[in-house]
Amino acid sequence: GAIVAYLPLFMSDRFDSTPFNIGLVLSCGSLSSALISTNLSTLGRFIHVRYMVAAAFGLYTLSFGWIALSNTAWHLLVTSALFGFGQGLNIPNVQTILVGSAPVEVRGVFMAFNSMVIMVGISLGPIIASIILNIWGITQIYYAFGLLTLIFMLLVLVSGRDLNI
Repeated sequence: GAIVAYLPLFMSDRFDSTPFNIGLVLSCGSLSSALISTNLSTLGRFIHVRYMVAAAFGLYTLSFGWIALSNTAWHLLVTSALFGFGQGLNIPNVQTILVGSAPVEVRGVFMAFNSMVIMVGISLGPIIASIILNIWGITQIYYAFGLLTLIFMLLVLVSGRDLNI
């Protein structure tokens, strides 16, 4: 919600960005996600899944904070890339964890539940961001979501369950 729905507004309001520049920044995130996710098997030889997922949330936190503090629209290319790297680390690894954790008989239920949770997040994210926008302003959206992703990173790091994938 903070990236797809509000980053174009943020860029337009703060930096008077053109639609081309906004599209360039958003596509940078998708490209970096593709780049990192295609190299997960190599990373997986050196980094445990738990730490890749925690790193993903750390990258989200860093990118949200950097967006809020950006002085130029070109910084947002870097923040978008960081967010994309986080997506590329997070989504495939969480799916791998789910597949590895679910008994074969109910694996489809686990994957369907995961899709439902993602859709709920996609639906609620912009609504929550709009509430924050109306109360505190657009910059605070990125601080709030950065704090939320920092909490998730810490939860992944301190979770008692070892992810043996």
